[in-house]
Amino acid sequence: MKTSPGKYSTTFSYFKKNVSLQHQTDVFPMKKHKLWFLILLCLAFSLTARAQHFANDFENKYTWYPPWTNIDIINDSISPENQYHCQCDSTMEYGLGFHYQIPDSLYGKNLQLNFHADYRFPDTIGSGEIVFTIKHEEEYRFWQNYLITSFANDTAAWFPVDIELNFPSDYLKGNLISIFLWNTDKRNIHIDNATLDLTPWQMPSFLPELSIPHDTITDEDLIIRLPSDNTTPLSYPIGWLNEYILEKDTIIEFHPFKTTDGKHYLAISDIDATTAEINDKELIFNTIFNKPCRLLRQAIVIPFIDSTLTVYRKNMTIDTTLFQSEYYLDNEGFKIGTGDRSVIAYHQEQISSMQLDATNRIAYFNIDYWRDHPLIHYPLNDSVMDQFVDISYRTIQAGDTWNHKLELAFGNDVRDLPRIMPIPNGYASGIIFTEHADWSDLRTHQATYFGNENITKAKHATGGFVYYGIPVTKSVFYNNPDQITNAEASHGTFTGLQATVKTDKAFFKFLKQLYGLGYEICLHTPEQYTTTPSNLDEALTFMERQFKSVSWIDHGYNNTSKHNREDMVCDGLDPSSEHFAANLWQRHGVQYLWNAYYEENRMEQWFFDNNIIQPYPGYGDALPNRQITPLPNQLSPLNSHLSPLLTWSTPSTLEATSDSDWDYYYSEERLLKIANNHNVHITHIYPAWTIPHRGFWTYDADSTIVALPGMNRALERIAKLRDERKMLPMTVQTYLDFFSQLKNVRYEVIDNHHIKLTSTDKDIKGFTLICTVPIRFNNSQYYEFRKEGNQYYVWFNLKANEPVTIEIMNN
Repeated sequence: MKTSPGKYSTTFSYFKKNVSLQHQTDVFPMKKHKLWFLILLCLAFSLTARAQHFANDFENKYTWYPPWTNIDIINDSISPENQYHCQCDSTMEYGLGFHYQIPDSLYGKNLQLNFHADYRFPDTIGSGEIVFTIKHEEEYRFWQNYLITSFANDTAAWFPVDIELNFPSDYLKGNLISIFLWNTDKRNIHIDNATLDLTPWQMPSFLPELSIPHDTITDEDLIIRLPSDNTTPLSYPIGWLNEYILEKDTIIEFHPFKTTDGKHYLAISDIDATTAEINDKELIFNTIFNKPCRLLRQAIVIPFIDSTLTVYRKNMTIDTTLFQSEYYLDNEGFKIGTGDRSVIAYHQEQISSMQLDATNRIAYFNIDYWRDHPLIHYPLNDSVMDQFVDISYRTIQAGDTWNHKLELAFGNDVRDLPRIMPIPNGYASGIIFTEHADWSDLRTHQATYFGNENITKAKHATGGFVYYGIPVTKSVFYNNPDQITNAEASHGTFTGLQATVKTDKAFFKFLKQLYGLGYEICLHTPEQYTTTPSNLDEALTFMERQFKSVSWIDHGYNNTSKHNREDMVCDGLDPSSEHFAANLWQRHGVQYLWNAYYEENRMEQWFFDNNIIQPYPGYGDALPNRQITPLPNQLSPLNSHLSPLLTWSTPSTLEATSDSDWDYYYSEERLLKIANNHNVHITHIYPAWTIPHRGFWTYDADSTIVALPGMNRALERIAKLRDERKMLPMTVQTYLDFFSQLKNVRYEVIDNHHIKLTSTDKDIKGFTLICTVPIRFNNSQYYEFRKEGNQYYVWFNLKANEPVTIEIMNN
């Protein structure tokens, strides 16, 4: 990534960009800087319950009581309005407060809090704080403080304080929200005109506004039902949705399918013609494009008639009663209807993704969706910096064709489908550390992996990643043709060449030890600056032979010619560029590319309380933020010059700069949030960077470089969760290999009690299902299981082309 040294002000840091888009036609046709970020900001929040408004100007004695607390009234002409205001004098540690017990009516809702009050320091400006907390019984679940001095502008003058906070629903149920003044240095503080607004709100919608008929259609030339033994239709007309850019216009089209013979159906839009066939279990679609365009979304839209719903969420949990208004399901699914009217859609691997308008019971089966394959590009321009364009759309040419199908289960009233876990061997979640190679030295590598700079063999490790058995995807530079040293980056502490594979034999031996222990070694591009095609080929050849590298991490990406033009987000995917790299990646077995999209399009509004899951899932499931994605123009079956590649994303750069940071951000409680959400957390780190404030190493009493004790404690906590099968430390390769294997699993609902699973490609070791009821196998299949809470984890080896049938008990 970027290589500028320096300390960042936040623990989870990003390399920020001011994006200036040069050519309107290079991106989606709208004014924007960071498209994804602005779309989120521009969408209005929908109210889901009544807002609560509380106000206190202290003029009425009836407002001097709960929910307001610590009220000390002054009758004074200095009040900004009328004659009364509140004070916190120098004898009081706590001033005006507010306490609100979250009612049951807000269960499952997010909450937006807007607080306002006028403050005044009558004597000298102090260092008081305004504190917001969420408390469950006697335990604080959230604490956020704001220094009053950041709002104050003058002694004796009244100044306004306005604070807005968004609380996710999973922090609220049955809890107490408090706001209070903490008079930390015991100064005299005046307060007036306090107001608090609590507004339930939901995430913005990521679905188009469509006018879909919601009445019974009798016209015989429309599809009005899915296959069913019941004479009443299961759905309103099934439609074909296109969202695309034609020239500079963004167009949304929705067309119901029509039929002439009752068996074959047709939907015609301005850019394509799609035929459909429907049989007992499959809906088969064939599309021919007649115009070139930039495709944003193509989807099959099914508005259902029945209302009974079960949602299989993307975090492997189930909603059956309290529904969000909208879900991005990825390739999970749902069941709608009961008895012979039930329809099940789950693990649809022949389409891109699924979304569900749960309020209106409308399913969107995305054949393609631009948010399913996010990608940015830095055009070559030596006169600018930090400018990128969003190229997440699919480029369509006239004559392109594709074929897709949905496999739906009809009339099978399964209460609880066993869901496929994205992590093997019965683990609840995963964690992956991915190291970027910048500004490192062998001594800092040995300290952070073995515990001490003087330890040269893994078996003697006393701390660090190796000691705790935490594998890392470790990127490296191949060589150093420009003789770059660490002197500037380390402020003169390390003056030698930065560590590279070819120029440091001891470093190469160190890497071979890690590789032998199951660590993944890959390129962080070949060198510090833009490489040559021959050096890239040489580096990839070496890495393939020595480390069987399948991953790649971009380095130093930007606009100028010196900024690693071989990067994926620069010219690595452009066959017209001399720095085209994708053909060499293919030739040398590289499959998994780091994608900086989410680091450059920050979703800060969905972060909460410094949780390391970013965006925080407690806000809801509407946000399409896939972690593993294909490339937009490389999806089979469209013709492409590239072999299939996958990208993987990180949300931020980790810089836990002290022991206390590691204990806070990687506390057991926060790690358990990853486990409970069945999340795979991939983080972006610089453990061997030659300045200690990166937070991975320090000096001991003898001035020896050692692993930071706080990092060791965090790794120990992860190792403990690993031993409990709550969290599996992995590499990118092991995770994406498993992910790719799951794409080739056929999941068939046989009847109300039986599921058939088939791997159509390779054996899958540690294939894992999760279910809230017991399951058993109808053959001699060996399996293991464990129960945690109300969840059963069952895992076994799924052999290629050998179907396994399981029975769902107590269904």
